[in-house]
Amino acid sequence: MAEAQPCIICGKLTTRVPFENALVETYICSRRCELKYFESVSYRKEEQQILLCYLNKTIAKTKKYNQIGWVSAAIGIVWTALGAVLAHISVTKDLELGALIFLTGVFVTTCGALSTSYFDDRKKKLAETRRKLA
Repeated sequence: MAEAQPCIICGKLTTRVPFENALVETYICSRRCELKYFESVSYRKEEQQILLCYLNKTIAKTKKYNQIGWVSAAIGIVWTALGAVLAHISVTKDLELGALIFLTGVFVTTCGALSTSYFDDRKKKLAETRRKLA
């Protein structure tokens, strides 16, 4: 576990680092202190540029994960349709293969839809944070 460091806004000890992959580890204890930090960063251009670059990279990565979620949902839909067709073919009725493929397709579709929703919300939050900072 990481060693507790003082929050740069209020001085309270914390292990929370909101920007995990940033060049500089910034310890901020709460969302309130994070908002105060963003207000103060607008006066320090170098640090603002580092944070904007980090947020841009994170937003791009989140968009990529969102696209992967859409692709997996589409694959799940195709897999579900294949399972439904195979369930009605007389050769595979006895094997329960169609039902198994159908259920795995439903699972993949659900996971893709949930990940798409999660990454879409995360992208919106990051974009809002970036807009406040810029």
